[in-house]
Amino acid sequence: MVGLTPTRGFLPLQVQQRALALVANAGLSRGFRSWHSVAEAALEHRAKLAAALHSFLPAGRAKRAVLNSWKALGAEFALMRRAGAALGNKPLLLGWNTWAEFAGGTREMHNP
Repeated sequence: MVGLTPTRGFLPLQVQQRALALVANAGLSRGFRSWHSVAEAALEHRAKLAAALHSFLPAGRAKRAVLNSWKALGAEFALMRRAGAALGNKPLLLGWNTWAEFAGGTREMHNP
């Protein structure tokens, strides 16, 4: 039976009216969702375009220079961290290198 629930009987009138409105306006709802997704994509595109244009202004160029210097600094820190880890884990590194050589040799033996 339409409008009945197993425990309470009939659904409230507001719920029934809302369900009927959804069915009656299904086309409008689909159109709105389609328009909404297109509008969101346009806003996203506009924001990316504004960010790109901002990077050409003096303030944007300064920000880009700062970010590039941070990137280089981060790469330098990562290199130092790897070097420190290699020094601290020298026995493990020696074992790893030996295993890698052995694994490469067995691969060459099996795949001539």
